[in-house]
Amino acid sequence: MVGAHALQGQKDDGFPRNDIVTPMPHMLLDLFEALAEIEALCACLATQRVLMADLPAFEEDVQRMADADPAAYPAMNFDFHDRVCRLARNAELAGIADGLRQRLAPCAACNWRAPTGSSGPFANTAP
Repeated sequence: MVGAHALQGQKDDGFPRNDIVTPMPHMLLDLFEALAEIEALCACLATQRVLMADLPAFEEDVQRMADADPAAYPAMNFDFHDRVCRLARNAELAGIADGLRQRLAPCAACNWRAPTGSSGPFANTAP
């Protein structure tokens, strides 16, 4: 991925590293947009193809996420979206979505929470 600049850090051996690249903002937006569209298509197909036998595990995942510790939520969210894409029963679409999620995985470490006292979709995740 072509980046705007390289981040400087240190490897375990103490030497500087410059192999971590920060993507340009428009590239991140493109990746997030592509993932959102693929996942929306998977969700639509999943509603048509889900089996009754799939629903209890799916409902358990939803409940676990609702009760999740904020630190555990990103991994659970990743798994949830993966499950929805697999429920679409289209391996190609699920694979594309997984590839996009893997490319965006470094962003999962970012703090996407809204500042304390703010409103909006992430307001309840503020520390």
